[in-house]
Amino acid sequence: MKRFKDKPIDSNQPVLIPLSLEELIPKTSFVRNFAKIVDQLDKFELIEKYRGGGAPAYDPCIMLNLLLFGQVNGIHNSRKLAELNQYDVRYMWLMQMSRPDPRTITRFRQQNKELVDTFFIQMVQLAKKRRLKLPDNSVVNEAKEAVKKMSEQAKSQAKLERQNTKK
Repeated sequence: MKRFKDKPIDSNQPVLIPLSLEELIPKTSFVRNFAKIVDQLDKFELIEKYRGGGAPAYDPCIMLNLLLFGQVNGIHNSRKLAELNQYDVRYMWLMQMSRPDPRTITRFRQQNKELVDTFFIQMVQLAKKRRLKLPDNSVVNEAKEAVKKMSEQAKSQAKLERQNTKK
């Protein structure tokens, strides 16, 4: 009787049938739900910043996916994000196999800091509406607090407007 299962393949043997990243990410995976939420964001302003000319840029929507998914998971370091993008199937799937280097990631973050922060808040709001549980880390918690404050301010503003219209 065998003590161990057979290895599916030898790691040095080439695979004749290429694996699909789609098959490697479960249908109920957090990264799939995350991607659906980020796809709903209005990225017009981000896309319009790229007019063309020079060398082709990485798709800004894909770069945004990388930064937002990193933030949700508490990862902000560009080198770490680039490394995860090479070894973590979730990042590969999310980035559609694009592999920007750390300098490109840093440059994108610097050039789009305010937009990325705005998108992060919007993404947390959408996740809350869809009841998607986000990982607990300090950045996500701060964003949740900001969303909570914004909704409280909107409610109090609406209440003040109703009181003013009654008078």
